Amino acid sequence: MSTKLDKFDYDLVENYYMKNLIDNNFWLFGSFAGELARTRSTNSQMTAQEFLGRAIFGIQVEPKDISFMLASVVWRQGTTYVAFDNSVNLSEESFFVVVEPDIEGGDYHIFKCLSNSLNTPSLNKPIFINNISDGIYELADGYVWKYMSSTPFITYRRFFTRNLIPIVRNALVESVANDGIYSIIVENGESNRGYELITGIVESFDSLTSTIFINSPVKLESSSSSDLSPIQTFDFTTPNFYLNRTLYVRKNDSSSILESRAFNIIESGTLNSKPYVKVLSNTFIEANDVIQIAPTIEIKGDGTGAVAMPIFEGGKIVSTRMLEYGSNYTRAGAYIKTPVQAFDVNEGAIVATIRPIISPRGGHGTNIFRELKSKHIGIAKSISSGAGSSIPSSGTYSKIGLVKSPLFDGAFDATTFDNRLKMFLGSSVGALSVGDVVTQGDVEGTVHEVDSAESTIYVSNYVGPYTEIFVNTQPISVETGGIDINTIEYSPYISDSGDVLFISDSTPITRSQDKIEQLRLIIDF
Repeated sequence: MSTKLDKFDYDLVENYYMKNLIDNNFWLFGSFAGELARTRSTNSQMTAQEFLGRAIFGIQVEPKDISFMLASVVWRQGTTYVAFDNSVNLSEESFFVVVEPDIEGGDYHIFKCLSNSLNTPSLNKPIFINNISDGIYELADGYVWKYMSSTPFITYRRFFTRNLIPIVRNALVESVANDGIYSIIVENGESNRGYELITGIVESFDSLTSTIFINSPVKLESSSSSDLSPIQTFDFTTPNFYLNRTLYVRKNDSSSILESRAFNIIESGTLNSKPYVKVLSNTFIEANDVIQIAPTIEIKGDGTGAVAMPIFEGGKIVSTRMLEYGSNYTRAGAYIKTPVQAFDVNEGAIVATIRPIISPRGGHGTNIFRELKSKHIGIAKSISSGAGSSIPSSGTYSKIGLVKSPLFDGAFDATTFDNRLKMFLGSSVGALSVGDVVTQGDVEGTVHEVDSAESTIYVSNYVGPYTEIFVNTQPISVETGGIDINTIEYSPYISDSGDVLFISDSTPITRSQDKIEQLRLIIDF
């Protein structure tokens, strides 16, 4: 058994985009005139050959006509989104969202989910702020989002389809991308127990000795099971009972837990019957701050600076919150330091197992195409018969194809071409109508347009055995007889040249002088 990784798909898309669509000569061909209904193409050499033989016009594809495309997962309140996890295949998961603009003509903002608050519904919409900073949005519902990019309305309108949205790289987001640790998962949140959490208020802080006196400390037990009571001793009287645990401090009850600072406890006990702990010297702590004394989360890896705190619920450590993300992590492990004096597996305690989520190489936001697993390329082009265009202003076509490296005669340097034969006839064209078949020996074609004022017809679907073509030295034959040809203007396109890579079947599209078709092709990988 073998496994194909998502990066393989992305490499195909990126290399095709960078090395092929942009660097090579690509055209969109309109083909199959005169059809009355959509005809289905097949993946065969014959289909490709017939498509080229019946081509009516072509228009060159430019880099601005190409975009990476992404599944349009629109943010909806009450939906549970999947958090990024470097150990999980996210290809079919909703781990990012598109936030639609609140105003007409606004941008579409794209966010990646880094934490989903223990798989709960998303209640707060991530709202883009122009000051990107680190691009991290930590919302009241517990979700953590990473801003990835914005799609301008004009780009969205040009490329979007029902299920896909165009995406662009954001240089500023890429410049602030950081490969820190943005999430640490508790893998046995339903079963770990035996840990002790103390909460309280700072009664006073002696800055000279860095001593924190605690007012009204309360122990939140990690289980109500009676067999755990011997290892859940609320104890400041034993000197250094809370040594090497962590003190988490925030300013007041209304402040966010995310604003907490972490301090290693280097001493604990009682002084004049008042419980206290000591930490290293600092200027952050002051009276009335809210504190928690909890087990320490140890993070080890090739990066530095990541700090996390445990989150208790129902008496268990169910999750963590990152207080500092750190940087330069490509490998990391994490564990919760065992509170030696109050944790005994023989008495029923169960160690919490935790796992840090490693960021993509370079950090979240380094490459939106790769990270959000773009597997589609969109091509958008306007078809019109305005000034500078050789595209016919009449007739129909029912197939659009992507053709690589078609050949033209040496004098051709335009971005559109008319592939019909323009025949200047030696007599009136009144006997001819669109759709009539004209022949000359073994060669035949179909009248695509009649210009009575100029005694001119345009012929499409002209085919003949081998290299035979219409010439002006013989008349053309129609049902009413023969008609002499004065001159013929041939297409600059060299018949049958180029590789047909993609064909889109359509209900026949009727052209007119003032009509513009917005063509969109989606290439899947």
